[in-house]
Order: sequence, then structure tokens, then C-alpha cells
Amino acid sequence: MLNNNFIKKHSNGVKIKFWIKRLLIATFFVFFLLSLMVFWNNFQVKPTPFEIALLQRKFGNIQIKNDSDIFEISRKVVSTVKHEENYNLPLSVPAILNKGKGLCYDRSLVLQKIFIFNNIPIRPVYIYFSPAGSAVSVLNLLDNDLESHNVFEYYFDGEWYLMKTNHELVKKLKLKEYILKEGVVPVNSKYLRYLNNRNGQFIFPGWIPDVYYIN
Repeated sequence: MLNNNFIKKHSNGVKIKFWIKRLLIATFFVFFLLSLMVFWNNFQVKPTPFEIALLQRKFGNIQIKNDSDIFEISRKVVSTVKHEENYNLPLSVPAILNKGKGLCYDRSLVLQKIFIFNNIPIRPVYIYFSPAGSAVSVLNLLDNDLESHNVFEYYFDGEWYLMKTNHELVKKLKLKEYILKEGVVPVNSKYLRYLNNRNGQFIFPGWIPDVYYIN
């Protein structure tokens, strides 16, 4: 009897160790994939020398030193990139500037690259909501009819502020204030930081979650 109990305990111990080992391997694998996705998306968003040259040619001085510079950059981008679908996928700064039109994610890409050029930390914000006005949660992220809006936050003077992408920014704005008072998205919208909807979709380029953070 003692031998049987010993064998059972030993067998249970082996099974527990086996599942713990598998859990650790799975956790490491998920962490590795997430790190790889963040690295890839950071690489996609950071401006190239060619893009910087195009941005300077189109907008002139794109250096940011104070709030006034931020508001001026916002004015230039919103007034130059008209609110109209440009049907250019995947997104590219040359195509956006050449056509002079785009939606929120087009302007967001241009603005993000300007902020990154100025070494200003940014983090994308995925704002999502139901077209029917019903409540949404993370479980709705892959719904076919889910509506979304592309914005991002920038870190300046020790605070995170929101950058508009459909309208000119004329004052410092916080994310919650934007959702509750600006009227661009429903007040019951939800959001996820560090997740972008480049190309107006939840994932880009079709199979890599668009997760990144630029410091």
C-alpha cells in the first residue's frame, strides 16, 4: 500500500512538473512573439530619411519645441491632407502627401512620423465603438462591423496628451476629455493604448497585431 501511495504521489508530481514546464515554454513563446511584433511595428512607424525629406519639403519646418509648434504642425497636416479616402494600401507617406488626401489613419501616420522625428514619445490609441450605439468590450475587437478611430498620444512637458487626426488641434487635450467632449466618437467608446488600427483595420498587415510604443 505504501508503495502504491508513493507511486501515485510521484506520478502526480511528474505530471505537475510537466505542465508547469509547458506553461513556462508557452509563456516565453508568447512573450517572444509579442516582442517581435513590437519591434517590427516600431520599425514600420519610424520615419526614414526619405520620408523626413518629403515631410520637410511639404510642410517646411517640422521641428517641435513648444505647444505652438504642435498646434501649427496639426494645422498644416489637417489642412494639407483632405478628409477623403485615397485607396492606397498599405499606407505610405509619399502616397498620402502626393494625393493630398486621406482619413484619420493617414493623417495619424504623417503626424506620428513628425513627432518621432522630434524624439517625442508617442503611443497609439485604438478607439472602437459599435455603429449601432450598443456597448462594446474587448470581446468585440474582431467583430466585422466594429467602427474605430485612429489617434495617438504624445508625451510632452511631463504629460500625455492626445493628438487629433480629423480636426486641427488648438489646445492641449487629454484622451478621456476627447472621447467625452469632442463629439468625434460616441461617449461610450472603448479604447486600448499601444494598439493601432493602421489601414483602418484592427490588424496590419493582415496577420500581425499593430502593437507598438515609440520612446
